[in-house]
Amino acid sequence: MNRVTLLERELPRTPSAGRLARRELSRRLAERGLQECVQDASTVVAELVNNAYLHGVGRILLRVEERPGRLRIEVQDDGSGEAGRGALADRYGPGGFGLHLVRALALDCGRQPGSARTWAELRCPSRRAAPAARARRSPGAPGGQTAPRRHGRR
Repeated sequence: MNRVTLLERELPRTPSAGRLARRELSRRLAERGLQECVQDASTVVAELVNNAYLHGVGRILLRVEERPGRLRIEVQDDGSGEAGRGALADRYGPGGFGLHLVRALALDCGRQPGSARTWAELRCPSRRAAPAARARRSPGAPGGQTAPRRHGRR
């Protein structure tokens, strides 16, 4: 099974950790031509990282792997994982809806027993050429020459 690590890093334990993870993952996915995955993946990574920030302790580690037809997102902190265990939303209370979102978007998700590592796997179609790598071909251009880019309205 081919696995490609797209992102592996320690995130700062700050309120902006989720935003930083979302921004960096979105950029990496776009670079690999996986734009179809950006919206769901950026939502899931932000939710998992924010949970690690709010309920965990110590370092926040993020790892994202591209697998055939899937994207796996793992977030781990230095805690035991007990604080966030099963933390679903109180019907009338604030917060707690993030795990519902993750479950709705993911093919599968869970927590590694005995640790503070949470993960989610998303459907992600096979990689396509990144936009910058695609050449716009003019049907009449000899030898497959690249057509000039047009800006503005016609």
